[in-house]
Formats: sequence, C-alpha cells, structure tokens
Amino acid sequence: MHRQLLKWIRAAAARHRVRWIPQPVRRLVRAGTRALHRLYHLRVRRGAIAGRYAGFDDVAGFLRDQYVPLQAPMVLISQVQRSGGTLLSQLFDGHPALAAHPHELKIGFPEADRWPLLDPARGPRWNFGRLFDMNFPRLVRRGFTKGDRDPQRYSFLLIPRLQYLLFQHLFETKPPAGPRAILDHFFTAFFNAWLNYQGDLAQKRWITAFAPRLANDETNMQRFFDAYPDGRLIQIVRDPRSWYPSAKNHLKSGFGNKSAEHILSRWCVSAESMLRNKARYGNRVIILRFEDLVGRTEMTMRALARELGIAMHPLLLEPTFNGHVMRANSSFDVAQRGVIAAPLARQEMLEENERRLIAERCGALYHRVLAEAIVVAAEAPRMAAASS
Repeated sequence: MHRQLLKWIRAAAARHRVRWIPQPVRRLVRAGTRALHRLYHLRVRRGAIAGRYAGFDDVAGFLRDQYVPLQAPMVLISQVQRSGGTLLSQLFDGHPALAAHPHELKIGFPEADRWPLLDPARGPRWNFGRLFDMNFPRLVRRGFTKGDRDPQRYSFLLIPRLQYLLFQHLFETKPPAGPRAILDHFFTAFFNAWLNYQGDLAQKRWITAFAPRLANDETNMQRFFDAYPDGRLIQIVRDPRSWYPSAKNHLKSGFGNKSAEHILSRWCVSAESMLRNKARYGNRVIILRFEDLVGRTEMTMRALARELGIAMHPLLLEPTFNGHVMRANSSFDVAQRGVIAAPLARQEMLEENERRLIAERCGALYHRVLAEAIVVAAEAPRMAAASS
C-alpha cells in the first residue's frame, strides 16, 4: 500500500505541474513522502527478515521461470576404485564446456552401482526418488569434501527442495517420452538448484560424472547407451602393481580386510569389462592409462579434449571443485594440492610374493587392455596452469 501511495503522489505531481507551490505545502509533501518511504522500508525489512520477501518461494519462482535447460550427453567415468576416477572428474570440473557432477554419481536407488530404471508413466515423485542421492543434503550442511586427506570444506548450496520443484515443473510442462528426457529434466534441475554453481550452463556440451564399478556390468552399460547413444564411457586402467597397495590401504573401499586374491579379482573384473565394452561400443568407449593421466597430464587431457570435441583449456590441468583447487583423494597422506606423481611409485611397496601373484593373475590381462588404450602424444607445448 505504501508503495502505491508513493507512486500516486509522484504521478499526481507530474500531472499537475504549476510554476509556484507555497513553501509550507512543499515541506508537507516532502515530510509525508519521507514518512511513507520509512514505513515502506520498515515493512520490506521486516518481511525480508521473516522470509516473506526474497525467500524460498521467490527463488523457486525465479528458477521455474528462468532456468537454463541442460540437455547435454553424458561422459561417464567408470572402473574399479583407486584408479583415478575422482582425479579425472575434478580435472573436468573447470572446463567451460563441461558440467561436472561434483560427487560420485549415485542415481540407481536402491543400489548405487546400478544404472537407474526410469518410467515416465510413474510421474515426477517416483522418478526423482530413483535418481536422488541422499548424500547431498549432508554436503549442504557440512560442506563439500572428497576423501579423508583434505580438511578443507567448500560451500555447496544445492537445495533439494528447489531441485525437486523444478524437476516436477519440467516433468509436468514438458512430459518426458523416455529415460533420456527424464535424465535431462533431472540434471537441468540439479545444476539450476545448485545456487552457487560457478559454470555457465548455456555453454555446456557434456555432462561428466564418475561412477565406480558401474561399467563392470553389461546391463548397466546397455541402459546407459540406450539413454545416451551420443554419450561416452571413459575407463581408466591402472597398473595392478601400483593399484594393489592403494586399494589395500583404502579402508572405505572395503578392500582393507580382504585377501590378496579377492582384491586382485576386483581389478580383473574391471579390466575385463574394458575389453568387453570396447568391443561392443567401439569409439564411444575410451580406455585411458592411469600412468598417462598422472604422469603426462597435459598430453592426456589434450587427447581427451580431441576425443570429446572441446577446446584444450588450462583448467583441464588442475583438479578443482566448483573452481576450488582440490587435494588428491589418495589412500596415503598428501601435503600438496593438484596432480601428484607419488601413486606411480606405489609398486615399490609390494612384497615379493605379492609381485608374483599380481604377475600371474593380472599380467596378461593388463597388456591386453593396454593395447586398447588411447595413445597419448609424446610431447606437446606446455600450457600455463589456470591459477598462474
């Protein structure tokens, strides 16, 4: 009401212009205008503090009307744990053409390592429940971190309620015909509801995501490529001699209390999936050497940029989360941030009996997978890091 009254006074003054107004009348009008303005300011301030203005409903309304659609194909990174999947996902994080999913992709409720079965006929609530990751509310409350070695926590303002309301709005206004349309709605809602996301969604050509073990299963890969026939699968193979000490020392992966035979069997399952997926899906599957990723990062990221049809960028050389440089997600203590070369020397920790067992169980298979890996150029011009 105060705002309307102020507008009326100004409009009336504009309509009834006279050459001379008595000074007392001018003072009275000014005093009345200032009083109304103070009342209006007080009302807005109290309403804003109480959440009636510029609150959740206003944000939800803005996103509903001004969301940026994200209908890009996915680049899925998937292989056995401790093979560089987190590192690669964080190297992708800063590129302007890539919308990098910030955490391990867990959209197969109730099993995290399953590609989801989606059904447009079941409506938005049911499909959102299949795709929702229950870890994100905790990250909003505590801050984002990856692994146990980095004490720094980063602001992560993904509001699940906003995400669902936008997903529901998209589902109802643009009814999906199949799983791909549901996934497009989901990732559009995800990145738009991530309120402090630093990227420009209008520039994104790919969504990138890391889901360990997902590619081990043939059914998962069939569902993935059914949903994303234009997608890509990247699988990283790590020398089993350096992989084994890292896996054995990583308690969260569940390997720490297992036998050497059991641990190595997980590596073999992952390596066999690389050969199978490459044979079935051809150029849509990219096999990458971990040693190239860590030891020749720039050459490797150049090769990946060519494979994905995106420009090489200095930000591909530094692991980040939403623009923040990250410390390595290592099984061992690390002091510095960025890409570290220490994992390449992990095989020096092996005992002689472990070396023999790895050679027997994994040697021939490892060389077969290497034959399918992309060839990284020997040399390339050095690029300045994004932070320099």
